[in-house]
Amino acid sequence: MLLPSNYSSVLKNSNFIKLWLAQFISIFVVSLLNFVLIVRIFESTHSNTAIAVFWMIYNLPTVILGLFAGVLIDYWSKRKVLFLTNVLQAAAALLYLSLGTKIWPIYGVVFLYSLIDEFFRPAQEASLPSFVKKENLPFANSVMLFSLQGAGIAGYTLSGPLMRLVSQQSIFFLGSILLLFGAVAAALLPIDQPANHQKPLQNGFIGLLNDLKVGYRLILRERKIWGSILLMMLVGAVTAMVVALGPAIAENIFAIDLRDIGVLMVPPAALGAILASFSIDRLIKGLGRVRLTRFGFFLMGFYFLALPFLRQSLTTKLAFILTSSFLTGVVLVLISVFPKTAIQESTPFDNRGRVFGTLRTLISAASGVPMILGAALADLVGLRLVLGGTGAAVLVLVFLLLRSDDVL
Repeated sequence: MLLPSNYSSVLKNSNFIKLWLAQFISIFVVSLLNFVLIVRIFESTHSNTAIAVFWMIYNLPTVILGLFAGVLIDYWSKRKVLFLTNVLQAAAALLYLSLGTKIWPIYGVVFLYSLIDEFFRPAQEASLPSFVKKENLPFANSVMLFSLQGAGIAGYTLSGPLMRLVSQQSIFFLGSILLLFGAVAAALLPIDQPANHQKPLQNGFIGLLNDLKVGYRLILRERKIWGSILLMMLVGAVTAMVVALGPAIAENIFAIDLRDIGVLMVPPAALGAILASFSIDRLIKGLGRVRLTRFGFFLMGFYFLALPFLRQSLTTKLAFILTSSFLTGVVLVLISVFPKTAIQESTPFDNRGRVFGTLRTLISAASGVPMILGAALADLVGLRLVLGGTGAAVLVLVFLLLRSDDVL
């Protein structure tokens, strides 16, 4: 099959492939190791609180460092940041080997690993526009989004079988080796110059705060940036709630075994994401970015509104699961690619680090409340009412955020 020239130029772009490989390895390894650690903690403690503490500690660096990490990245070579974070995470993965059967020291290493990751993610997202032409950013972002989701799913899916085949120590060692391959991919990227040639903290902590203010002023001044950030926060909030309610949805709505989710839902979702990614330019020419994003969010909203009624009216459960999973893959591309592309296009080179650091922090903050509140409300008022309310909220928020055709 012949690909359009702009698709081919992205997929044949060696620097894009290196950046993609570094991202894929990073997400795959963190998913792989986190699953192993969660199993170890739960088997030793049989405590849901211990698992909740694990996720709180893993997300804590985003809350306390995310904003400042983005500012600091603008002072450093992004290539060096990507290389060093992979090397340091490879070393952190080896620290798990020294813990033996101890549980509580795991939290300290998890915090360290996540702290390092706070520099990798904004550096990777800020680097992409340097390697891909502006007109090819939507397709490049859709490939990155698909690989990010795919790497996470692959890590969590393969971790279980690996734990049956080899020891946990072997998995930690494997993760460390893979991260070194990611470091090699980052090292092969072109040498780049820092966006800001001053030394970090040259003007002290007040100077760092002033840099943050510059980033905030840029975000608030550019409608495409703050509007896109709000849309990405909405995506993060809904995704977090679905993760929290996933087991209940599988059991009470789809009436399937939780262990069958990966087999039934992941392949069609991946197919939907792939087809949407490779159709992205044709769709843009036909409908435009805003209409496509609006359609994706409206499809999501109506899907949540319909879920509470499916158990009673569903006659072909399997067909619905496969179809809805396929559409989920399509929707994820439509609602995520264009806001991120708009941020990359509208942010000057010397501010990309702080803007993407801010984005990551706000998404993390927006995800925490729905995850906890959604689970609590589902226990209090019922899962179906929460899902219906989520659908209505998505439709209202998207109507307010995407009323104009020039927001993306």
